[in-house]
Amino acid sequence: VEIDKQSEVSFDSIKSGDEFVCWFASLLERTGYTGIKVIGASFDEGADIIAQKNGINYCFQCKNQKKRVSLSAFQQVNYGKPDNCNIPVVVTTGSIAKTAMRSGERHGIQSWDGKYLAHLIEETQQHEI
Repeated sequence: VEIDKQSEVSFDSIKSGDEFVCWFASLLERTGYTGIKVIGASFDEGADIIAQKNGINYCFQCKNQKKRVSLSAFQQVNYGKPDNCNIPVVVTTGSIAKTAMRSGERHGIQSWDGKYLAHLIEETQQHEI
């Protein structure tokens, strides 16, 4: 994963969905999440990762795609989340369709797109200096 001077992130080095799940799990660890477990990968139809931060249980549906993430990703994480998940999150290297994002918000599902991931990467790099 590369970041240029304008905080643009290139996820081109991540070739598969499974690679993205593993990469994202390590990013969660660097940003203070604990209890990180990869519970799914390609074609899992639910949460890919579960993790905790500040006593809150999160579950993440990861999408490594250049096209916009659609409503189906939000449905997957909502219906496939573990019972103890307090905050479901759809995370993608790309962007998220506005209608999907709005629907997710109504159901308490957070949306993390490529720009937000760039922000998280920047934060971890600042703490490592």
